[in-house]
Amino acid sequence: MKHSITIIENYAKRFHILFNPIKSKLMCFNVDNTEIILNVCNQPVSIIDHDIYLGNVIVTDISDRSIGHTVRTFYQKSNHVISDFSMLDSFSMHRLHSTYCMSLYGCELFNYNSNYISELYVAWRKVMRRIFKLPMRIYIVCGIVESVNLLLDRRIAKFIFNH
Repeated sequence: MKHSITIIENYAKRFHILFNPIKSKLMCFNVDNTEIILNVCNQPVSIIDHDIYLGNVIVTDISDRSIGHTVRTFYQKSNHVISDFSMLDSFSMHRLHSTYCMSLYGCELFNYNSNYISELYVAWRKVMRRIFKLPMRIYIVCGIVESVNLLLDRRIAKFIFNH
C-alpha cells in the first residue's frame, strides 16, 4: 500500500495535483491495525473503524450498525416520497420509490446471519403495503413487486461474479 501511495504522490507532483491527507482515512478489515502507520504527503492518515460513505455506514467489524442505518434511512426516504407524491397511483409511486429510496449501496457487506436483517425485510413490507394501500395484515406483498430479498441476492451475486 505504501508503494502505491508513493506512485500516487509522484503522479500528483508531476501533474500539480494536491491531495488533502486530512480527508484520507484508513480502514483495516480483519487485521490488528495498532502497528500500521501510513502517510500521505508526509502527514499521517487517520485509522478508523467505521465511516459513512455515500450515506451508508461502512464498518470494520461488519456489525449490525450498517443494517440499522440502512433501515432508518429507508424509512426516512420512503416517508418523504409517500407523503410528497401521495397523488400518484401505486405503481408510479413504486417506481419512484425504487429509484430514490432503495439505495442498497454497501449491502454486500451486511451480516446476513444477523437478526437485524429481518428489520430491513419488515421495513420493506410495511412500506410496500403503504404504497399499494394494502391492509397491514396482508403479508404477501412479493406477488405484486420484486421482493427486497431478491434484490439483495441479485446484488450479492453480481458483486461475487464481477470480482
